[in-house]
Amino acid sequence: LLNGRWLIVERPPDTKTWSWGFRSDFYGGSDAALLRPLNNFGPQDKHMGTDFRQLFISAHMPVLSAKGVDLQLGRQNMPLGYETLMAPYRPLYSQTYFWINFQVTATAAVATLHPANSLDLLGGALIGYNTVFEMRGRAPDYVARATYRPGNSTRTTFLGSVIAGPKPASIAAGHTDSWQTIAEVEARQTWTPRFSQVMQASSSWASKDQAIQGGTSATHGASSIATFRLDKRFDLNARGEWFYDAHGVHTGVAGQFGETTLGLSVMPARWITFRPEVRGDFSGQPSFGPVGAANHSRNQLSAAFDVIFKFSAIR
Repeated sequence: LLNGRWLIVERPPDTKTWSWGFRSDFYGGSDAALLRPLNNFGPQDKHMGTDFRQLFISAHMPVLSAKGVDLQLGRQNMPLGYETLMAPYRPLYSQTYFWINFQVTATAAVATLHPANSLDLLGGALIGYNTVFEMRGRAPDYVARATYRPGNSTRTTFLGSVIAGPKPASIAAGHTDSWQTIAEVEARQTWTPRFSQVMQASSSWASKDQAIQGGTSATHGASSIATFRLDKRFDLNARGEWFYDAHGVHTGVAGQFGETTLGLSVMPARWITFRPEVRGDFSGQPSFGPVGAANHSRNQLSAAFDVIFKFSAIR
């Protein structure tokens, strides 16, 4: 399975003066086919697609504070959660329930203010989840994030994010919503040079859901990811997660879910990484099995193995 072949071209702005830049993340493969946006282009096959995961222009303006203001306009990853689609930048091959249901790319305009060395404040507007310059929903959505590093620490970071609006994330068939609010908080800690951890908690609310007589459908979740540096070429990664979708508004199945994942990153050279993992999924109700099957299971065991090749053309 070819998850993705990525070509990333970037010109970061100079953060010390008036400057501009851009970034383009173009990829093709099964991930692009699965996650293709509204108004997409390229192959429409179920197993092969293309997409610009990110395509934005950026600027730095030395105004309002000593570190200035950064702007980004275009299709970009929303600042929500820890994980990312790009394999080299996440510790495990599989994703959390939170990422699957909430972490999206959208066409957006965002600005980041740096009022202090230890604090970043981000705010912006987007035109609906997974869009390419096309409005999804009746109005824009809005995003805000605060990043705080106590004492300008390089080992401890606290983050809080909120995205709210008519269409910030997808919902399951049969459900409707008038307004969604998604909130999450994170703590990222490097305990020792060999041990780091990310802890995350989240909640979401979808109002006026006709599937529950116009009430509010809520979800809640928590997860932790830990990385143990066994050697400069070996990382042991572990993750545990709990996710509660009370009315099935996002998962399509009402109830509780959990997963535990254990993986290894083997890096014999800078340009290649091998990642085997084993994952157990658990639920409080029958949820797992082939689509359309008469019976489903409460538990699921899966194993995966992926290989990442990394090349830098220009530095």
